Amino acid sequence: MQIHSLLIGLRRVRGAHSGENIAERIGLVLEEMGVISNLGCFIGDTIATNDVSYPLYLEEAAS
Repeated sequence: MQIHSLLIGLRRVRGAHSGENIAERIGLVLEEMGVISNLGCFIGDTIATNDVSYPLYLEEAAS
C-alpha cells in the first residue's frame, strides 16, 4: 500500500476564515469529489480553524 497526498480543491472563502466557513467549503469539495467516506484528514493553514472546522464537518457528514 502506498500513501498519496493530493490537493483536491482550492476554494475561495469569502468573509472571515472561521472554522464554520472553512467547514462549509471543505464539505462542498468533498461532496463534489465523492470522497467523504475515504477522508482520513485534511490540513489547513492554521491550527485554530482546524480545531473548529474538522469537528463541524464531521458532525455534518454524520447527519
